[in-house]
Amino acid sequence: MQVKYHLRFSRAFVAKFTAAAVVFLLSFLIMPFYTNGDQSIYRKIYETLPDFGLTEGFLFYSRNLNSKEFVHFFLSWVASRFVDKDLFIAFSNAILAYVAMSLFLKWKASVTIAFLLILTNFYFLGLYFAAERLKFGFIFLALSMIYIDRIKRFYVFAVLSLFSHVQVLIV
Repeated sequence: MQVKYHLRFSRAFVAKFTAAAVVFLLSFLIMPFYTNGDQSIYRKIYETLPDFGLTEGFLFYSRNLNSKEFVHFFLSWVASRFVDKDLFIAFSNAILAYVAMSLFLKWKASVTIAFLLILTNFYFLGLYFAAERLKFGFIFLALSMIYIDRIKRFYVFAVLSLFSHVQVLIV
């Protein structure tokens, strides 16, 4: 007996996956050239984090960035042990694009408009490259809005967004 499996992907899934893939590829190609400004500090910290345990690493991170946002630190601390910083950021950008696309589609936005916003909007470009810590705050903020009807998930993601970047408190 032969079983046939048919994969059906919804238009929404294809749009979310495509946006994430495009953002991942562009980020991965561009990030190696973005080394000055804040990135020089982020790169130094990322390369040094594997030398520290969790507590010492957080102290090192906090002193060098004047930041106490634990989520960005923890994700960087874990990722720095396994992957290059550019790959970590490209993957994070892909997650942001996927989650943002999911939120826009939940709000019944046009797939085309949502896709174009995620790829061309100045603020998204800022989150992809310059605002590294804020990116994680927005990922968790968007997840909290996606799961607003599931109260436990909403609160978990809302709290994670605050611990990712305090500026999310304004929202």
